Amino acid sequence: PGQLTDLKFDSVEEGMVFEIEVEVEPKVELKKYKGLKVEKDKVEVTEEMIEYALQDLQLRFATAKAADEVKEGYVVRFDLQAIGEGNVPVLGKKLEDAVTRIGSGEFGPLEPQMIGMKVGESRYVEDESPASPDTSSDRPPVERYQVTVKSIEEWELPPIDDELAINLGLEDVETLDELKAYLRDRIAQQLEQEAEKTLEGRLIDELLKENPFEVPEQMVENYLRVIVEDFKRRYPNEQVDEELIRTKYRPEAIHMVRWYLLRQAIIEAENLTVSDEEVLEYIDTLNIPRPQKQHLKQHTQHWDEIREQLLHRKVMEVLKSHAQITEVVSRKESPVPIVPGGEGAEATRIITP
Repeated sequence: PGQLTDLKFDSVEEGMVFEIEVEVEPKVELKKYKGLKVEKDKVEVTEEMIEYALQDLQLRFATAKAADEVKEGYVVRFDLQAIGEGNVPVLGKKLEDAVTRIGSGEFGPLEPQMIGMKVGESRYVEDESPASPDTSSDRPPVERYQVTVKSIEEWELPPIDDELAINLGLEDVETLDELKAYLRDRIAQQLEQEAEKTLEGRLIDELLKENPFEVPEQMVENYLRVIVEDFKRRYPNEQVDEELIRTKYRPEAIHMVRWYLLRQAIIEAENLTVSDEEVLEYIDTLNIPRPQKQHLKQHTQHWDEIREQLLHRKVMEVLKSHAQITEVVSRKESPVPIVPGGEGAEATRIITP
């Protein structure tokens, strides 16, 4: 968008004379995009990871019965309301129908404080803030919540044996050893995907470091405007502090605009394109029903987004193929088993900025 800077209108005969300032997308000079030095995490699958995965499968095949009182290992469904000064509930800081297995650590120090509670009971619980009291953080050193228990279940876990492997119904998995091998392979795939994603982030960071330049303010503002509008759309009933959002997300906006301009420069330098055939081949690889694939193929208005994804892949391949990548051992924390539940039962920690 342009900004009107000067306007003159003398007569109908002479017409209107005006000046508009527009900020155009600049041409970025690529100083260095080959030979970037980055590290890639080499994460090994540990026995602890496999044990956690087996525990997760145990939970999925567990049988549940209602219980009267919260105990260690029981599964609890509850509401969690943040409490402010004077025991006044904090608006917009309530988590409903959260689910956790006591002792899983999903809700940290709040879990042991729930032991002994009964269905329908409410209790104040406390959680130490990660911010130290002597820092400039506005968060209090101790956060208070009111927890209300809605249901309690005692779960009977099946033994980890060949029968558990058979119950999964997986091809070529009929024994515990075969199940462990299957889990090891799946975990390795997941960790490799995470390592690749982390590597791409490091390549982008290094690229930006090697190619400093001033970004157009209008492009940054456009990015921030989209973020503000997204917040308004997601929280229509709450007052959105636009200035706070702009301040908080400005570094991200600058980062994303710089990456976009550098990416466009690499696309031009390497003459990268995506053909219609490549789009169609990509659609064929999608794990979606055949009617949806046909819809995507026939409605080309969706192809621009697909082309962008494929161009991103090609740019990353250029960066990777010319980078100096060193593998380093990363101490990956073992994943915590997921507590299964009904639809919509996934628990999320309450966010208190």
